[in-house]
Amino acid sequence: ERRLPGWYVQVVEINPARRKSVDGFARLLTNAGGRLPFDQLVLRPVASGVSGPFNRAASVPALFIDNIEMESEERFDAETEPSSVVYGVDQTRPYGPVWSDRIPPGLPDSVRLTGTEGSALPFVQQMAGEQALGEMFVRVVTDLAQTESRGMFARPADHFDARPQQLRAGRLLVTAWGTFQFNRDAWRALTANVTSLPWDATPYDELALPLRKYAELFNSVIGAGGSETDAARGVRLWQRSPSVAFPAYLRNGAARGFQSAWTAVNAADRQVVDRHLHEAGIL
Repeated sequence: ERRLPGWYVQVVEINPARRKSVDGFARLLTNAGGRLPFDQLVLRPVASGVSGPFNRAASVPALFIDNIEMESEERFDAETEPSSVVYGVDQTRPYGPVWSDRIPPGLPDSVRLTGTEGSALPFVQQMAGEQALGEMFVRVVTDLAQTESRGMFARPADHFDARPQQLRAGRLLVTAWGTFQFNRDAWRALTANVTSLPWDATPYDELALPLRKYAELFNSVIGAGGSETDAARGVRLWQRSPSVAFPAYLRNGAARGFQSAWTAVNAADRQVVDRHLHEAGIL
């Protein structure tokens, strides 16, 4: 909606990204003709003790935008264009520092080649900033990209092997791939598609989909009463143990506070998470 002419109003949101009043974020209220778009819904509160709708219109300042210049567009909702996410490849090691010029077993010949070291980090920082969750969120996910893949696009795991069981000769199935090293099952949960594979993603989706998940996790801790530091710990903890440690941390944090919830986390997980947060300048 950011390129459409019409009446815009400032909003404060929790999801899909956290928007504070100081961010000056706005959404389209009506089109240029004053009509509500077909895909837009406006809800008005119901007054306490009143059975019918609360009919008094809210006094909300609106801004009419006819011809959106780039400056205004960035203020309201600057987003990375998918086609702008491109990267360079080191032709001497097109499958990363471990596999070098050998294609990892189980990857198709058509797979995207691995980016140079740090090639994904500027895009991670930019796209994380677009979530409007603050510097703490940008720091934790940038550090996550650095430690998971050295900030590379399309990096296969060091022990990658996606071949069928009968061809692996007893080796483990290892399908972690990409900047954030999502494996096959984690990627399918992320996309809600039981046939999707991380290495089929575009460079944009390789970053955007995990970042949206991390934003959701960050917001869930904040929404349960945690601080930004608690939320950063939550993102890191989910990366290590998404189905066990993180849900317990969130549940315990909401029930008795995140300081207590953190002490209940396995000591080895606490040590690794806090070491990464120290390295990122968060702790």
